[in-house]
Order: sequence, then structure tokens, then C-alpha cells
Amino acid sequence: MTTRRTFLKGLGAGLILPTTWDVFSSHIENHGEPLLRRPQRVDDVLYLFHCGDDYRIALNKIDDEMPDPDMSIKEYASKFGDNEWHWDCDPDYEDRDENRAIGVWFVWDYWPYHCTSDARAYDFLDSLDLGWFDRGHDVAEGYVDFVWGVSPGNDSKFVNADLLGGSILQERLIERGYNVMVKLV
Repeated sequence: MTTRRTFLKGLGAGLILPTTWDVFSSHIENHGEPLLRRPQRVDDVLYLFHCGDDYRIALNKIDDEMPDPDMSIKEYASKFGDNEWHWDCDPDYEDRDENRAIGVWFVWDYWPYHCTSDARAYDFLDSLDLGWFDRGHDVAEGYVDFVWGVSPGNDSKFVNADLLGGSILQERLIERGYNVMVKLV
């Protein structure tokens, strides 16, 4: 399992002032939700939703509808806005026929780990320069946790956070000029 627990508190690195940390903590304590400033322009939304003991982050939508394996490649691309040729790894797909079904391999072995809103949030945030640094698993609050490969045979990718981590994530996105809004749902 590859896990990277990334903390945005950054007091030692000067990424966020202690007073800002205190403001975020107080807001959560008083209101039960993170303080999430809105960027001037919103191009993407990161949804912070409750998942087990943590909150999970999803990109631009929360629920994912699993595609039907009998759906054609053309139908899939139209419905999900995904024109990549993921099925190139499938040995049955040599003629690039868009009317061919996406198949069981794609639905069960590729799509859940690469195309869900959870996996897209992981890839999206991982690609941004947010000045994060790794501190290990010992910080109890104010974290954003990148998880890839929960167990053998499970290549799921997702990002977990706590409420304070959500506030800090939004602050870092705004500071770095990204037009991304974090929204608690």
C-alpha cells in the first residue's frame, strides 16, 4: 500500500501562519464545519463528503455511476465525456471500432481505479503545486491524506482529509492561484 499523508499546517515551513491555523480550528469548534473561503472564479469543485471516520474528496461530482459493460465505446465517451482509449490494453480491441462494447475488463479492472471522481481528485490534487510536504502518520488534525492501493489487489486512489485539512487545502488553492472551490456536502 502506498500512502502519503500530507500535512498543510506547515508552521515550520512557513506555509500557513499559526493565527490562520487557530482561526480555522476555532471556526470548526464553533460551527462544526470548516471555514472555506470562495475563490474569485471557480473552474472546478472539490467535494468534501463524509466517508467512514474521515472525509473523502471528489472532483466535480460526488456519486459515480458505474458504466454498463455492454455500452459501446462511443456511448461511453458521449455519456462520460471521456475520449481516451483505455481499452487499448484489451487484446480484443485491435480495430479501434467505437461501436464495440467497453467490456467487463474496463468496467471492473480500469474504471474504478482511474475514472471515478475519487481517483480524479487524487490525480488532480497530486498534479498541483501546493507546496505540501510529508510528515508521516502522526499528526491528528489538519491533514490531507493521499491513498493509492488500499490492499493487495486493490489499486484504488482517493484523498481523505479532516475538516481542518479541508480549510487548509482551500486556503492553499487560493494562495497558489487555482480556481478551485472546496465544498462540504
